[in-house]
Amino acid sequence: MAAVRRLPSAVLRVQEHVLLARGGLAGVKVQVGHRGPGHAGPRAFVREHFPSLKFHNEGIRATRDVLPEPNATSKLLIETDTGKTEELAIQGKTSDEILDMLMSKGLIEKGAPVDIKATSA
Repeated sequence: MAAVRRLPSAVLRVQEHVLLARGGLAGVKVQVGHRGPGHAGPRAFVREHFPSLKFHNEGIRATRDVLPEPNATSKLLIETDTGKTEELAIQGKTSDEILDMLMSKGLIEKGAPVDIKATSA
């Protein structure tokens, strides 16, 4: 009998934390500051919510950049299907506040958890 491998914790988080893009969203780009005050929330957003956004929405471009300037401002760039780009200031916000900003704009929504099966050894 083949042993079942345990799923990595990152995969388990992605299957339980489902973020679905709604119509009109073509891309999301997070630019976070390298260091300094106000960048912890944006970096946490990239760590906590970005993997789910990328995994469950293959049709959108989801990228992140670390800005090398020490005093750079963290921001979120949203691109729509029509080619318009909107910039949101995210410096000083928590990870969940950034997620709420995207949800309040109607760009993403939380979905039901999915079941990603472990593979046999």
